[in-house]
Amino acid sequence: MTEARRRGRWILAGGIVGLALSPGARRMGMGVRARATRLGRAAGDPEAPFREAPCYEHDRSAATGAARREAAR
Repeated sequence: MTEARRRGRWILAGGIVGLALSPGARRMGMGVRARATRLGRAAGDPEAPFREAPCYEHDRSAATGAARREAAR
């Protein structure tokens, strides 16, 4: 390999490393990771965590009791 070609490869490698370490690349990488995480998550019921909270225990027990009374009629 000639000296000019070798030098050109080092300059190219240094430019790629410099680009990868730049703040703009970090922001873009974080955005890509966030998007991939959103796409990878299963789309469920968005209200389920709220309905499963302990403060709704009374509502759940009342609903199951009403369903049992309704089925017994």
